[in-house]
Amino acid sequence: MRRLTCLVLLPLGLLLASCSGGRQAADPPLVAELRRSRDLWASRGVADYRYTLHVSCFCTPEQTGPVVIEVRGGVRASVIYADSGAPANPDLFARYDSVEKLFAFLEREINAPADRITADYDPVFGYPVDVGIDRVQIVADDELGLSVRSFTVIP
Repeated sequence: MRRLTCLVLLPLGLLLASCSGGRQAADPPLVAELRRSRDLWASRGVADYRYTLHVSCFCTPEQTGPVVIEVRGGVRASVIYADSGAPANPDLFARYDSVEKLFAFLEREINAPADRITADYDPVFGYPVDVGIDRVQIVADDELGLSVRSFTVIP
């Protein structure tokens, strides 16, 4: 029985690995664009701001928002649901609760194997506006999307 299991699982694993087409190394244009955008963000010197974040994933509604994230001194000050104004669980959005964390998250994803990663950046401030990640194209429900809207510098 054990030999039969190995004979079935080994070819299946090889088939999935060959079909996934996943990248094994970071995509140089994605890395370069991330660096340019991160440098632009740093050059702006913005420490106090707010934005609306929408997470698109196979997750619970509490995890997808949209939420309004306010950052003071570069640190998350609040996370509230955009539609109700109710406080959101900040742990659900901790990976995305500042522009610096959005950049760090995106950098980790770019350096990890994934079949498809897309990222668009704001031309004035450099922060990520739209991010799309599909780790394994042939697997359903592993996609992740992030959208940043209504970015505002707080005076």
